[in-house]
Amino acid sequence: MQLIVHEYGHVQGRNSIIINGETVRIDQNFGKISFDMSITDPNTYMSNTFLRPTDNTGEFISNYAKTNNAEDFAESYYAYVTAGNIFRERAKLNNYLNQKYEFLKKYIFEGREYNTGSISSYLKWSETNQQLPWSTFAYMYEDPDWTWDYKYSFLVLASPTPTPKPRRTPTPTPIPNLPPTITTDALPVGLLRRPYQTTITATDPDVSDTLTATITGLPPKLKVSDCKQSTTTVGNLICTISGTPTKLGTFPIAITVTDSANNKAKATLNLSIHIR
Repeated sequence: MQLIVHEYGHVQGRNSIIINGETVRIDQNFGKISFDMSITDPNTYMSNTFLRPTDNTGEFISNYAKTNNAEDFAESYYAYVTAGNIFRERAKLNNYLNQKYEFLKKYIFEGREYNTGSISSYLKWSETNQQLPWSTFAYMYEDPDWTWDYKYSFLVLASPTPTPKPRRTPTPTPIPNLPPTITTDALPVGLLRRPYQTTITATDPDVSDTLTATITGLPPKLKVSDCKQSTTTVGNLICTISGTPTKLGTFPIAITVTDSANNKAKATLNLSIHIR
């Protein structure tokens, strides 16, 4: 069972979907959460270069998921289906793991969630193990009291055709509106009484959202000269700061980006003005 779901996750991961108006391979886009996807094997399109090389254990569902972006997707896919309760519990503790759960929920399972996996087994396992399990199934099979209490349907070839039974269609969980992200992480240094221009950018996974921004704390004579949605990349906001600064110093620039659902992203970036 474990191997079947895991390998089917690989099949799904090699498919393509449209995100923010761009056609992308699923496991590569998913990999951007934890891996540097600009460094990939040209033969496999896989990356094993972490974005955060230290203290990254919490953002993976299992140790095997740390192998590369493709295994990260397949392990996360397997956990979503067979250990949904444990995945959600672990996702509460790490923002990056929560991003992976929400990616699967939104783009793969269309809001459908699974009441699978034993929280008590997970807690029991965690009492005596400080590291991640090699696979999420370890939470169950290392608990002597655990029993398999949910079923999956399989098609058996060459068997008699069963009498169809009424099937209840589950009501999918509504997909939440996700908050925007400020993608600029640093501002270039400016020179006193010299023309200065830079941009601050933000993006939103909900491509229909309208983004607005407030930017405060700018040095004298600098201002936000333009702030508008990108016409080439759906869901992106670009704000231009320009002017000729007249005061030396380091200025903390407060940035707030708000989407149509009033979700907010906030950041403070330092802008330094030097004499030369």
